[in-house]
Amino acid sequence: MANLIATRSSLQNQSIINFFKGSSLNVIDYPFIEIEPIFSTPEIKKIIDDMHLFKKIIFISSNAAQCFKIISEHHSIKFSDNVQVFAIGPTTKKELSFLNKNIFSPIDQFDSKTLLELPEIQNVTDESILIVRGVGGKELLKNELEKKQANIAYLECYQRIFKLIDFNIIANCSQKETLYILITSSQIAQHFIDQLGLFENPDQIHFDHIHFIVNHENIAKELSVFECDIKITPTLDPEKLQSLCIN
Repeated sequence: MANLIATRSSLQNQSIINFFKGSSLNVIDYPFIEIEPIFSTPEIKKIIDDMHLFKKIIFISSNAAQCFKIISEHHSIKFSDNVQVFAIGPTTKKELSFLNKNIFSPIDQFDSKTLLELPEIQNVTDESILIVRGVGGKELLKNELEKKQANIAYLECYQRIFKLIDFNIIANCSQKETLYILITSSQIAQHFIDQLGLFENPDQIHFDHIHFIVNHENIAKELSVFECDIKITPTLDPEKLQSLCIN
C-alpha cells in the first residue's frame, strides 16, 4: 500500500482523508502548516464597514475563502450592488459558494499572473479593489493592479503557523513503500527544505521512493534540489490525486 502525506492544514486535509478511506492509498494527516483565522481586529472591522465601496474582491487562496466565511458569521457584511468576486482557482471558487455570487477565476493555470490576465481585471482605473489573503502574503497582485491605477486594500484574515517536521516519520514511510508527499505552496516547500537541514539522519530517507505532488511549477523548482519524481497538477481534488497515486 502506498502512502500519501497530506501536508496542508488539518481542515484542508479532511476531504482527501475521507475520499481515500478504505482504498489502496493510505493518507497520513501530517500538516506542515496550520492556519489560524483572524476575524476580529480594528483593521478588519474598518474593511468590513467599507465593504460596500469595493468594486472587486479577490481571494488568493482557499484559506482566504474559508476564513472570510468565518468573518461573515461574526459581522454583517454589505457588498456593493455590482461587486465582482474573483478566486485564484477552482478550490477557492468552490469555497466561496456561500456568497451566492458569480465567481471569476482562471481556467487553466491558477496563480496571480493568470488571474491578472482575466478580461474583467484589465480596466480598473480608480476602482477600489480588496485582496483577501493571509498576513504577509506576496505583493505581486497589489503591485500590478496599482500599475493599472487601481486603489488596493488588504483584508488579512489568517496567519500561517509553520510546524516542526519529524523526518523520522518520512524516513520510516519511505523505506519500504512508495511515498507521495503533497506540497501546495512555495513557503511549505522551503520550510520542508529548511527543516530537513536540521535532521540528523538524512541518509535514512529514501528519496528514490518519494514522489512529490505539487500544484505549480514554482513549487517544483523549489523541490528540484531532491533527486526524485515531481508530479505537477493544477487541480488538487481527490479524483485527480487518485489518478496520480493509484491509477
